[in-house]
Amino acid sequence: MTEKQKIVLVTVAALLSACNSWSLKQKNTEFLQSARSGNVADLQSAIDAGADIHARDSAGNTALLLAVSERNKDAALMLLQAGLDANARNNYGESALYLASSGGFLEIVKFLIQASANPELPDIKGRTPMMAAIANRHMEIVRLLIANGVNPEAQDQDTQTALMLAADTVQPEIMHLLLKAGAQVDSTDQYETTALFRAARHDSLESVMLLVENGANIYHRDYSNNTALMTAASNGQTSIVTYLINAEAGRDPARQGLDEALVQASRGGHNNIILLLLDAGGNINAFARGEYFSPLMIAAMQGHVETVRILIEAGAKIDIRHGSDCTPLILAAQGGHTESMRVLIGAGANVNAREMNNETALMWAAYSGNVEAVQLLLDSGAEISARDQRGDTALQWAQKKNHTEIIQLLSHHAQ
Repeated sequence: MTEKQKIVLVTVAALLSACNSWSLKQKNTEFLQSARSGNVADLQSAIDAGADIHARDSAGNTALLLAVSERNKDAALMLLQAGLDANARNNYGESALYLASSGGFLEIVKFLIQASANPELPDIKGRTPMMAAIANRHMEIVRLLIANGVNPEAQDQDTQTALMLAADTVQPEIMHLLLKAGAQVDSTDQYETTALFRAARHDSLESVMLLVENGANIYHRDYSNNTALMTAASNGQTSIVTYLINAEAGRDPARQGLDEALVQASRGGHNNIILLLLDAGGNINAFARGEYFSPLMIAAMQGHVETVRILIEAGAKIDIRHGSDCTPLILAAQGGHTESMRVLIGAGANVNAREMNNETALMWAAYSGNVEAVQLLLDSGAEISARDQRGDTALQWAQKKNHTEIIQLLSHHAQ
């Protein structure tokens, strides 16, 4: 055979191989498309024509995964009978059972379990088929998976359990199923939060009651040292705060964070909750654990005028200090909250109080350009000549920011 003939033979062989490869690829594509569409006859034709039944698309889906994702039960059953792996997963770690559970395809879930699909097989984020069912509110599938012995304590990559997910999505009926199946009521995630925290965060009184009645620890603190009561108070959830306070009756309120909850409610301006916490014995002048401010200081800092008024009427100390030695009035001035300043001054706040750097409310009002606050302080007897630790007066503070109107006001007042 001549060299030229050899080259021709090699070229022909390569072309035939390429044609065969293209032909197989085309068959596999048609096979996967038939699985997605659910056309059993076309599926069988593709198999008979030599398609690879284990072929996958670009996302790693097998024909079974595609059939299940489109709720094509007959196609899925045929593919299982043809020998496809019931536990094959795509690039996202999703199995056929995971997809069916997520989609709410109860009948497909049933026959996949009968076909020995692993009900515990997680996706790449560690979420199990039951977690997928919970996330999409498919209670009957959750019930079925529990009946087939699924572990209710499995955790995803964020150490979240099924019970936590059910609490997050406000599904008390599913939570009840999980607790009956042995889910631990006080399991914690990576942030040390429990299902009770999540229920409190999402304002689900029914879920909170269910968890407490099943032994949830109302004293538990998360990574940030919060309790469920503090979480509810921070979010303004009056019904849950009321329930948790009553659940606390006769026990140590400090363990549940009553004073800390009062600070957090004040930060949010949740006045009804503030009154509830005070009635339950919260200390109106307490500096909560990890906090540098009292309820009144927090409310003044945030500019919650009505909260400031309520706390003063309830007996809060007007010139209370902590941390940087700021008073509520100085904090209100720093935030530019003129109406809160007006309420504090009306209640007798010291307009010339100084913090640790000898700074006054007038200096901060001048620096922030708050003409109304500066005038209020001057009318209330603020000392215009007071100097901070650097020797600067309120006038010099205003000059640093070039607040012309305040510079003129202070200059005129100094004459």
